[in-house]
Amino acid sequence: MPSGESVGWLGWLRLESVPGVPMVLAQWAVRVGRKQGLALRAGTLERAFYPAGRFNVVTMWDLVEHLRNLEPFMKELHRITAPNAVVVAHTPNTASLEARLRGPHWRKINTSEHLHYFNPRNLGRLLERHGFRPLPLTVAERRLSPLVIDT
Repeated sequence: MPSGESVGWLGWLRLESVPGVPMVLAQWAVRVGRKQGLALRAGTLERAFYPAGRFNVVTMWDLVEHLRNLEPFMKELHRITAPNAVVVAHTPNTASLEARLRGPHWRKINTSEHLHYFNPRNLGRLLERHGFRPLPLTVAERRLSPLVIDT
């Protein structure tokens, strides 16, 4: 069950032909996706009423940092995932090189939209607290474009 917030995710979804009916938080994202021919539904996981253990794979693209009520979401996520399910989360990483170099000027610092900030350590603790077993993590650093001065 894919879920996400960004329009870029909609493009990924269309290209990859992900099965199922994805859920997104923002009504505007549903409108954009439907114009692209995608079957999307707006809402929250807690109000979707999926059966327990239904999903073997859950993907969350740019979602968890936007959730107002993170704890109920995580509890419901654990309830609807099957034993040994895989949950993949993509979220800005406060421990990334870009975040460390840019500090308060990092483009992912957004007090009006990002309600939570994660790094591998605190995301792992959140997952463990809700019954998940974090797997070894590979973190993809964003490349910084070098400054080129032409003289």
